[in-house]
Amino acid sequence: MSFGAAPRFVALTVGFVWMLLDLAAMAQQVDRSWHHLTTGNGHGFQVFDRNAGRLIDFLEHPYRYVAPPDERRDGGIGRRDLAHDIYFGVDIDGQRAWLSSLQNVGYEEQTHIIGGRTDVGAARFDIRYWSPFGLDANAMIMVAQVTNRGGSPLDVTLFAKPNLKLGLGRVDPSGEGEEISWT
Repeated sequence: MSFGAAPRFVALTVGFVWMLLDLAAMAQQVDRSWHHLTTGNGHGFQVFDRNAGRLIDFLEHPYRYVAPPDERRDGGIGRRDLAHDIYFGVDIDGQRAWLSSLQNVGYEEQTHIIGGRTDVGAARFDIRYWSPFGLDANAMIMVAQVTNRGGSPLDVTLFAKPNLKLGLGRVDPSGEGEEISWT
């Protein structure tokens, strides 16, 4: 049986059309369905919520359960979430704002560093959160880099707002037992 030029032309055309349809499907806008980013160092984990623009979890332990409840080992004693939320705020020339409307939120260059950016007036803020490897503790680093994009000086006061829950109870600790001592 001999195949002429027409069947080959049809096969190439169908293949080309299929490739164009595949490219069109790839070009469609994909809606994000998961808005949380995680950082951690093996001793604890923190979760950043893109929609809220802040850290919403500071987990005391990487595992869901820190101990079995009894000899049967079904379930366990749950790890605590030590924070309600954590984020930065700023006072620029007497005007205050929370730095929780971040743009371009994502991981930096194949790392576990969560970064984002926001502008308040002439000041640009590059925000980063991560849990340091090599530190044998549940810890997190928060960094804000401020750039004055205007022509006049700014009086900037940056502050962090860690809404921690360090009281008694599991899985969500209460304020009972919390204490601050100034020395």
